Amino acid sequence: FVDKQRFTDLVGEDDVQIEVWLPGSLLQIVKAVDPELGDLVGGLELAQALVVETDDAETASRLAESFRATESALLKKDWVRLAKVKDGSEQVSVLILNDAETIRGLTVMVSDSSDFVFANVAGIIDLAAIQRLGEQMDIPGLDRLDTEKP
Repeated sequence: FVDKQRFTDLVGEDDVQIEVWLPGSLLQIVKAVDPELGDLVGGLELAQALVVETDDAETASRLAESFRATESALLKKDWVRLAKVKDGSEQVSVLILNDAETIRGLTVMVSDSSDFVFANVAGIIDLAAIQRLGEQMDIPGLDRLDTEKP
């Protein structure tokens, strides 16, 4: 997994807007409550997220550099980029770690001039279950995800 601590260490407590840490033991409870959602989280070991908003230009610069360095390091460790979007100052990167038949990690990083979002899911990820959930919730774009060759 990719530890969110690499980003939280760069910011002050007031900059952190949302911080989530869900270990596999908590995620497994979902199976008992909602079997369909349980299909989605059944193989997960950890889900974590961090949302930071900062007005400090130096902090924003350090976070942006850390996002770039993290993406570069993941790509060197056989992660695959699913999507990269640049729109003005906003940048989005979606990466997966997979082997021959299984996705074992998902990382999403979004940065803007003062807003930063990091999400990481570790464990076996069932894309078919995500697609089914996306169809039920009418989440656009899930049907068009395609991998970019490294």
